[in-house]
Amino acid sequence: PFSLSDLDGNVVTNDLVKNKILVFNFWNSNCGPCKKEMEQLNKISEVFYDDEVVFLAPNFESYGTISMFLEDHQFNYRVLCCSQPLVTDLGLEYYPTHMIVDKEGTIVDINVGGTTNIAEEIGHRLSWLVNQD
Repeated sequence: PFSLSDLDGNVVTNDLVKNKILVFNFWNSNCGPCKKEMEQLNKISEVFYDDEVVFLAPNFESYGTISMFLEDHQFNYRVLCCSQPLVTDLGLEYYPTHMIVDKEGTIVDINVGGTTNIAEEIGHRLSWLVNQD
C-alpha cells in the first residue's frame, strides 16, 4: 500500500491503480541515468497510454526541487513527491529503478540501474501483460 502526493497536490494511492497495470519509475533529479531515460520513458508512456496502464514516477525529493527540475525536463509520467516512505518500504537503494505491477498487484518485473534500451524492455513486458486479457 502507498499514499503519495503528485505535483498538483492530489493524493495517489494503490486504490487508484486497482485492477490496472502499474509502471513505477523511481528516480531523482541528481541521477544522470534517470535523466537519460526520460525521453524513452515518455515515448513508452505514449504508446501504452490508456485506462489500463498507469505510469507513476515516485521521487523522494521535495515538491520544490522536483518542480524546478521539471521546468527544464519533460517527463510524461505522473510524478509523485516525497516518496521516501515507499522507497524505504520497498528496500530500494539504486536509481533509476523500474517496477511493473500486474492487475492483481504482483510485482512482475524489476529493472535496476540505467539502460540504453529501457523502452524496449518495458514495452516488451507491457505488451505481454496487456495482451493477456
